[in-house]
Amino acid sequence: MDLREARSEAGLTQNELAKKAGVTDATISALENGKSAARNNTRRRIEKALGVHVNWLQTRGLPTYQHGEMASWESVEQDFRKTLYGIKSLQKNERVEFIKLAKEYLAEFKEDLKEVPHELGD
Repeated sequence: MDLREARSEAGLTQNELAKKAGVTDATISALENGKSAARNNTRRRIEKALGVHVNWLQTRGLPTYQHGEMASWESVEQDFRKTLYGIKSLQKNERVEFIKLAKEYLAEFKEDLKEVPHELGD
């Protein structure tokens, strides 16, 4: 479910969601139109206001197989490697926020993680 779908299911306008989440309606519009990515704090406030996890926000707008925008394992691996390289340039508090987000996302793959050797799965 993307942000627009979640907002629509909640029966909220962009303005109403913005007020409920404590952000501007321009922020909601930019997120829905893919012109901006949600920062962790903004994502959490919007998800709390909607009462659901919004995949588009959680993945910060990354394309998904579901939408047919990623073609292969290789493209996912390449993006992952670029991300890992980019993490090195973040400040410590930003790296910690990124790791928290990664843990939240990986929790969705609990069953898959059981197959990862213990020393890698922690």
